Amino acid sequence: MGHLDDTVHQPPDRELLRALAAELVPGGRLAGVRALKGGISQGTHRLEVAARDGERRRFVLRRFNDWCAAHDPTVAVREWGVLQELGASTVPAAQPVWLDAAGRLFGRPALATTLLPGRGRHIPRRAGAWMRQFAEALVAIHTVPAAGTRLEVLLPNAELGRATRLAEDPPTKHVQGHARAREVWAALRHLWPGVERDGPVLVHGDYWPGNTLWQRRRLTGVVDWEMAGLASRGYDVGYTHMDLSLSVGGSAADQFVAAYERAAGWTLRDRAFWQLLGVWRALADWWEWLPGWQAFGPSDLTTEIIGSRLDAYVESALRAAEPGRGRT
Repeated sequence: MGHLDDTVHQPPDRELLRALAAELVPGGRLAGVRALKGGISQGTHRLEVAARDGERRRFVLRRFNDWCAAHDPTVAVREWGVLQELGASTVPAAQPVWLDAAGRLFGRPALATTLLPGRGRHIPRRAGAWMRQFAEALVAIHTVPAAGTRLEVLLPNAELGRATRLAEDPPTKHVQGHARAREVWAALRHLWPGVERDGPVLVHGDYWPGNTLWQRRRLTGVVDWEMAGLASRGYDVGYTHMDLSLSVGGSAADQFVAAYERAAGWTLRDRAFWQLLGVWRALADWWEWLPGWQAFGPSDLTTEIIGSRLDAYVESALRAAEPGRGRT
């Protein structure tokens, strides 16, 4: 998730794309370009390049928006490094093939990867097998070795300095985004010292159905690694629980946590904290996430529906955080 920037979703200049095609496949020519669904903080386009021998090769170009370039200038380098490490893992991720961290070609950080099979989809009506695969893919991410690899230097670490930040006043943009933001912040501050932290492990940072690919009911890819970091696995699990609660509603979020716990042989402790942390990330700009949810989920989602679910989620999480309600 990120900040809206419509310009980055427009197709790049054709001459620039032709130059990129020649870099991706020496002697190749651009044969096609098509925008892909999703993506808020980056524009994502499918490129087809024809090699000299006639073979067609397909890539994905990701160009990060101006907000990312200004506030997270290492975003492309970080995602590139993560994808390189994932190449030796069981996680179905694309292979990085081209990096332009300085924005030499497109005037903004960019990278290109191989094209994974499948397309994004949200939860089907019969979600048992879907949910199992969705949870197992996150377990696979959390078991990728980080020690002795470039993953050790992932920054920002999702838990680095959390105690210091929680001791400060809550960011204004969050307070302005929801009437109960100060209560959420106070609960996070109160709970954090007693939270059981495991790991840290590799976390995706933005794990939701729109960042997975599916083909013939099989999960074929996990995409959008720009927010990856090292943290407790509860960071991802709580965030995904929040996302499913807002975008799907009903029991889907709890089904996901149960599927994850079965696959990982692990129990989510301090659930109230991780759910509050997940929803905290949404409070500043949740309305900007609506186009992404609509692209992969129910087309009738509205800000009113999401806002109502958000209020209910905040209420439930705050209630669970009350003293005497336990750690699970």
